[in-house]
Amino acid sequence: MLSAGEHPMWVADQMGHADWTMIAKVYGKWMPDANIAAGEKAVDTFS
Repeated sequence: MLSAGEHPMWVADQMGHADWTMIAKVYGKWMPDANIAAGEKAVDTFS
């Protein structure tokens, strides 16, 4: 789900977790790869 681009909080909810910290700890290594353009919106907005 993360690799498909779903939001980590939604994934955590689907898996029955109280928050997304468990998702980040266990699956975080795949999160940056989920969206190659991650961060570009922030750069465009704040630069």
